[in-house]
Amino acid sequence: MKNAIVPVVMSVLYFSATASGGAQTLTLQHTLRGHRNEVSALVFSPDGRTLASGSAEYEPMDGTPGEVKLWDAHTGRLKHTLSDRDNWVDSVAFSPDGKTLATGDSNGDDASEDVCLWDVRTGRRKHLLNGGDPVALSADGRILATGGEMTERAGGVNYVPIVLRDERTGRWLRVLRPRGLAESVAFSPDSRILVVAGAAGVGGFEELWDVRTGKRLRTFINQEQILEVRYSPDGHVRAGISGGSDARSGRAVNLYDAPPGDCCVHCGRACRSMPSPSRRTHSGS
Repeated sequence: MKNAIVPVVMSVLYFSATASGGAQTLTLQHTLRGHRNEVSALVFSPDGRTLASGSAEYEPMDGTPGEVKLWDAHTGRLKHTLSDRDNWVDSVAFSPDGKTLATGDSNGDDASEDVCLWDVRTGRRKHLLNGGDPVALSADGRILATGGEMTERAGGVNYVPIVLRDERTGRWLRVLRPRGLAESVAFSPDSRILVVAGAAGVGGFEELWDVRTGKRLRTFINQEQILEVRYSPDGHVRAGISGGSDARSGRAVNLYDAPPGDCCVHCGRACRSMPSPSRRTHSGS
């Protein structure tokens, strides 16, 4: 059995999936209500027992701050509401042990965006750091990746630096400067690679970075911006959602075989292009 979660404006629909005779059936388990604004971020804890949902400012802007809610994934019971001051939450990530939740803010004002680390058991905030979305925690639990404090500009392109921090202390370790505005970041399962994806000019980009050295390993250019990127649990496949900034433009899910794209770390060679058979595209709306 597998679970699926779907954000629907101010509610979250929670489904279970069962397979029978080669077909899958989705059964609605819970409708999680309580957010005052649009639900903009969702993530399960590593053990699958807790679901975190973050909310963004709803249109028209009414001044209601964003918040994060922690739900019991089996019963649908609300466990905690984490208030996020005056910002709205665009990114959420659990630590590998499920004890810490990282949230990244976004409100269009770089100076007032924050990254918060929360104690999942108590719902209390552990750390408040300068920065913003996107956020990700490495699989070994040692490094936190966040958006930088300010948008920078180089070569006529706006970009937000990605900061690698010590998860325990919040201390800056390295600063990565991608080629555009980062929408999503994700660590490989072995915590050695960080993939940064987003928008650059009229298209999108995906970059692979060596976490230990802070060196850019590969860059992929896409015709549309990359909205979300993730590794499969075994690290063999990297998935990215591409599309325009509105629902009418459509969406596509691109699947990449990760080993060819990540060979720079493992064999030390420069990789210039991804073989076309390694990419599989699934379109949707």
